[in-house]
Amino acid sequence: MKTKRRERRESDLPVGLAKPAQRALAAAGYWRLEQLANLGEAELKQLHGIGPKALDELRRAMSAKGLSFPAEQKRQSVMTSKRVNTTQEVDELDVMSAPARNIDDYLAALPDDARITLEILRKAIKIAAPKAAEVISYQIPTYTYHGHLVGFAASKNHCTFHIMSTAVLRAHAAELKHYDLNKASIRFPADKPPPAALVKRLVKARIAENEARAKHKSESKVANDTEKVNEFMRKLRHPFKAEVQAVREIILNVNKHITEEIKWNAPSFSYKGYMATFNLWAKEHVHLIFHNGAILHDKSGLLQGDYPDRRMVYFSSMEDVNSKRAVLEKAVKEWVKVMNRMHQLD
Repeated sequence: MKTKRRERRESDLPVGLAKPAQRALAAAGYWRLEQLANLGEAELKQLHGIGPKALDELRRAMSAKGLSFPAEQKRQSVMTSKRVNTTQEVDELDVMSAPARNIDDYLAALPDDARITLEILRKAIKIAAPKAAEVISYQIPTYTYHGHLVGFAASKNHCTFHIMSTAVLRAHAAELKHYDLNKASIRFPADKPPPAALVKRLVKARIAENEARAKHKSESKVANDTEKVNEFMRKLRHPFKAEVQAVREIILNVNKHITEEIKWNAPSFSYKGYMATFNLWAKEHVHLIFHNGAILHDKSGLLQGDYPDRRMVYFSSMEDVNSKRAVLEKAVKEWVKVMNRMHQLD
């Protein structure tokens, strides 16, 4: 509760500012109108979530405090000025004057103390999250892994470590009691990075949070897609409906990670890529298409055709389905092995 009260005291942004605009400003490290007085409108518009209405609201709030956005001509002179080397000089300008193309560019434009500190933080993040990608998002260095993970930024009088999760911040409140907290971020002096061990714990907590969210989303999608296929099968009118269902069950039972969905108006199966789809236009038999069946080594005669990529499987009756069960299972298992091997090489 103390953290929330401190946030309200420090931030003087308009209370009626739309949520997307609030999130955009927070992610970029802006929480006071004085900061925006050093920022050009053109750059502010580049923040995702800042639209014409948000700009109007910010202009009115700044005007009430005798502030305004700098003239574009003056802004250009700031953007082309030589690199500054002290935090005091940056207070007068704005370290975020020119949008960075990548994190190296972002760090290169900072004064020495902030640059060295954030390079140390960057190294700690990369060690804790080796699979995370580095990007510039909302004009600040950001790491993504199953969505936005963490980020960092340099402001006028401090640096910020964006945790992007109030839950993680609350869970580590005891370790962070000596830091200045703002929503889902940690502020610290430009010459004193957080300890690497603390960074590791926070990043690992965010990884676990994102992985859990991604798993839940994936499981929800799979359950939803399976229900759609079930509904499709209930409504299906096909002379070999029972055989289609039997083949469907054989494929799904080979590996629990095989998924299904309705694609091309028929049940379709995937495992690290599209694997097979029924062709239900054929009414004289069950027709199953292995989209890249040419990569499978089938000596049984199950996979038919000499296409560059596709192979066809046909079933003429339930007896035929049962007689081909073993070779169909073998083909699906081989697909799983091939896909696993290909993804290991990526």
